[in-house]
Amino acid sequence: MPNRGKPGKKKDAPAQARPDRFQVSLDDIAREAGVSRMTVSRVLGNRGRFSEKTRERVVAIAESKRYRPNRMARAVHTGRSMTIGLLLPVHGPYYSRVAQGAHDELAAAGYSVLLGSNPHDHGPEAHAAELRLVHAFLDRRVDAFVLRPVNDDATRVYYREIHERSVPLVAVDRRLAGSFCDFVGTDDLLGGRLAAEYLHALGHRHLGHLAGPAAVSSARLRRQAFEKTVAGFNDGTTCQVVAAGFHASEADALTLLDRAARPTAVFAVTDWGAAALYAAAQRLRLRIPHDLSVLGFADLIFAGLLNPGLSTLAQHPEAVGREAARLVLGRLGQPTPALRNKTVLLPPELIVRGSTAPRASAHL
Repeated sequence: MPNRGKPGKKKDAPAQARPDRFQVSLDDIAREAGVSRMTVSRVLGNRGRFSEKTRERVVAIAESKRYRPNRMARAVHTGRSMTIGLLLPVHGPYYSRVAQGAHDELAAAGYSVLLGSNPHDHGPEAHAAELRLVHAFLDRRVDAFVLRPVNDDATRVYYREIHERSVPLVAVDRRLAGSFCDFVGTDDLLGGRLAAEYLHALGHRHLGHLAGPAAVSSARLRRQAFEKTVAGFNDGTTCQVVAAGFHASEADALTLLDRAARPTAVFAVTDWGAAALYAAAQRLRLRIPHDLSVLGFADLIFAGLLNPGLSTLAQHPEAVGREAARLVLGRLGQPTPALRNKTVLLPPELIVRGSTAPRASAHL
């Protein structure tokens, strides 16, 4: 029976979305400006023909209404998300600067950056983590990739989905096998040669190299050029090599230095390795540069703070990022994919500080 004495409980009204006061359409701007929607689109996209008076009126109205373009809707019409996937191990001081250079160049061209940090390590878990990020970026319809690959032996098959969708890919720092995509990095062969020539010119004839992992192209090329250049001197100059990781330990450095015929000058594959050499030299009571000259590679932020300051071959990470972004933008600006892949190599720059000295000064 109905309960006549009590008013029935009112049903809750369905929740309504609050209108977004910043959700302004091109039609809203067109009505207030007294022009067509197409004219507003041309003005805000900076394309087509329109008068300066019309441009000023449309821009002023758009700014007063805090208009923001709907990129998702634009992507449906243009096939472009105006987003670039940037995949780098950004927790390190070098790659964060690569990311900054790429970001600045892409932002100036009107693109947003979707950033992911892939692992430093090799192996199945690192590869799987990188591919998960690649697929997540593709799901978000990025227009292109700038990528520091985990595995520089990876082939086109590894990045199958990128190529099946014809998404431009630029590798940085590590060359991918088969040169199936564009590449931007440091000229590592030149770096290894410059290191050998510089230490040899200082009079050192017993050289050492604290090398990086052979599986990584940048480390492999630096070692190859260093050893080849030393062999070409033909004056009895020797080269002792200890293979370590990019972040060599003090134990790795001791393996090279704690021997009777130790080198008088050592080239480290990175500044991290050079820092390990400093620690090993202190343990062995060797003075830098009097007993041991040390040369690094990268010019990381701490290189000038070591005591003495570290001589090193400076890379230019921001420039690497900018060049990679320019290659991406060039690919996106082409009506048809170019058949030939491009390589941009930036020369390292020798920075001389207090960690290197002529061999003749060793006993002063």
